[in-house]
Amino acid sequence: MNSNFNPNEEYDLNISFFEWLFESNNIKLHCEEDPVPIVKKNLIYYPQELKNFFETLPMQRLKKVLQLGKFIDNNSNSLHTRYEHSLGVYNLKRQIILHQFANNPEFKKYVEQNNLKLNLVAELIKSAGHDIGHLPLSHALELSVIQKPGFHEEIGKRILLENEQIQSCLSDISPKLPQVLQDTLENNYFGFKLLDEGNYDIDRFDYLYRDLAFNGKPEYKDFEPFKLLKDKNANSAFIPVFDISSIDSIEEFLNLRVQAYKDFYFHPITEIRDKSVALVINEALKNNEPNGTNLQQFLVTLKNIHSANDVNLDEWLSWNDLRFYDELLNIAEFSENKALQRAAIFSVPGLDQLLDISAKMLNLKNSSNQLTPNEKTFLKRLHKYITEKNDFTKALSDFNYWDKCIKYTTNPQKIKKLQTSSNLPVEFYTHTLVGYNPKEPIFFQAEDGKIYTYDAIPNRTQKISSDKMTLDIAFCFLPFLEEHNQSNVEINSMLNEEKQSTFGIPYFNRPSPAGTYIENTMKKMDEER
Repeated sequence: MNSNFNPNEEYDLNISFFEWLFESNNIKLHCEEDPVPIVKKNLIYYPQELKNFFETLPMQRLKKVLQLGKFIDNNSNSLHTRYEHSLGVYNLKRQIILHQFANNPEFKKYVEQNNLKLNLVAELIKSAGHDIGHLPLSHALELSVIQKPGFHEEIGKRILLENEQIQSCLSDISPKLPQVLQDTLENNYFGFKLLDEGNYDIDRFDYLYRDLAFNGKPEYKDFEPFKLLKDKNANSAFIPVFDISSIDSIEEFLNLRVQAYKDFYFHPITEIRDKSVALVINEALKNNEPNGTNLQQFLVTLKNIHSANDVNLDEWLSWNDLRFYDELLNIAEFSENKALQRAAIFSVPGLDQLLDISAKMLNLKNSSNQLTPNEKTFLKRLHKYITEKNDFTKALSDFNYWDKCIKYTTNPQKIKKLQTSSNLPVEFYTHTLVGYNPKEPIFFQAEDGKIYTYDAIPNRTQKISSDKMTLDIAFCFLPFLEEHNQSNVEINSMLNEEKQSTFGIPYFNRPSPAGTYIENTMKKMDEER
């Protein structure tokens, strides 16, 4: 939206918007360029009041949680974080509200007459903080370990509404804002609900184009403009209505999203890498593994609690990718259970990827950056892996380690046979996709002025189906097969698909400067002692 402004015009418009929104003539406006690799610049504007929110510890933690988790082993350029995605979603919500401010007098009048400016501020904070509850590999852990799918969503709301630093930041904007944020999380004043979570929403829009861009398929497009029209069903004051001229672009997005889930997010390689972590943790728990106990105890506690209200938020917020992988590395390096040890090596990123993750998340390029004692200890561990050559570090550096650990198939007939007749330690996963969900309607205004949902537009063939598609996968973790003393003859015959590339253009950013950054940081640490 509003992508045709030149920088000066866009800056001035944002100043006017935030002065109106915060009812202040002393707005300090910040601007940064989105790091997503796309053809055009995408500038993110925010006032000091929102910058303070971005700088809270719960938001900063997201800089140490990868957006695509273990996918970095497929493509080492996938180093973007939940924080970058969160800022991208904030930016889309900012553009949406800015567009209404500049082009929709009725919306502006509605906000002013109903005293809803703070609710718009809350909308921006809600979008920026929509992923604030994510743990590393949240979806896999919630499904397969703690058995509470979507738990991070409930925790995220608690963090926004209970964290003292965030509450202080909100109160500095207005004493009423903490309550207004809670009210905004529960109600749909502006018709934004379908844009936050729907078939065509800003969350999916940002992560789809962002993820593909970081994986060699930069196809970024602007979110389609729309009108906010009065909602006759009174579900909210407004509903977002797209002009019928936008339908081709939106269909292109919906089709790309389905394709990306089939060939990227739910691709067997992606699924197996993510699920392997949960399998290793469950195996460690089953065998009372004495290494990685902090992670095991944390997840067992989550599994046993009854409500998100029982979660210790400080403990939850203490987890990020570096602490998470440090715990898994304890199992991978020191476990005496050889099958579990081999599987754990597979469950952590490869050595080069660990170096890249650490260099980015600890901002080692900035030589003045201050590290915590735990971060320094983790870097010492990685430095040891660089300098010491043994069986463990060789395995951690082995790009062919997949072939020593994994056998899989997506063949429906083989999967059915394995499910009904095999005693082998095979894992099964199923995903269901739908191109367009009628329960989350997209509204279009036709040329005659009438409004239709996408699936009800007359005299037009629907290009995106509402039919469900099922994706199945079966795979075996070979270290656990050997633990069961079972032959791999049937495994080789039934699970025999070749490892394939995922969606986009795989490429590797080698040589990486991460090792040099770590080496320089270690020298600095030695000098400080």
